[in-house]
Amino acid sequence: MRDYKFRGWSTDFNKWVYGYACFSPNKERAVIIHKQGGNDMQHTDVVPESVGEWTGLKDNVLTEIYEGDIVSNGYESNQIIFIAPSLGTKTSEGFITYSTAWEIIGNVYQNTELLNQ
Repeated sequence: MRDYKFRGWSTDFNKWVYGYACFSPNKERAVIIHKQGGNDMQHTDVVPESVGEWTGLKDNVLTEIYEGDIVSNGYESNQIIFIAPSLGTKTSEGFITYSTAWEIIGNVYQNTELLNQ
């Protein structure tokens, strides 16, 4: 069974926050609910457009790949849009086959310049 995890960019802490995502009805506000020491739960406001779900996959150095990540296999780069298990990985260039050769080189929120490569 796959874990459902999300991440979002916190402008308060200037870092990624990982946990469960909640959006306001109009999607103008998003929070990530996560553990803060022990079993205490905390929520952190994040930029709604930065929220991405974990794909269930890891790159060649075992880093979790999230929606919005930009991955490269050394020859080409692709933006991860979503994972469709029966079809493969939906990217900005169509569907690709997952490979452990993929490496995360950035994300669309922080590294927009990589989308032009």
